[in-house]
Amino acid sequence: MWLIVNKLTDGPGPGEVLVEVATATGNTEQVIVHTAALDSNKIEIGHPIHKDDNETLVELPRESMSGKWRVWVPTASLAEA
Repeated sequence: MWLIVNKLTDGPGPGEVLVEVATATGNTEQVIVHTAALDSNKIEIGHPIHKDDNETLVELPRESMSGKWRVWVPTASLAEA
């Protein structure tokens, strides 16, 4: 499963990028991921944890800048492999 993200900038370390994840509440979470984990505008995530109407709970590949590992995202921001 893939999550659509917005690349913001190169990350703090070599081979890293900072991406922004849109949450179901309209806020965003910023996550630093390895460049190999970014495919165009998507990052790979595991199987969704829970679905509720148009929202899906997912686990991020790394902890977000605010310390979250799991976030609710709009189901429309998910893509199959």
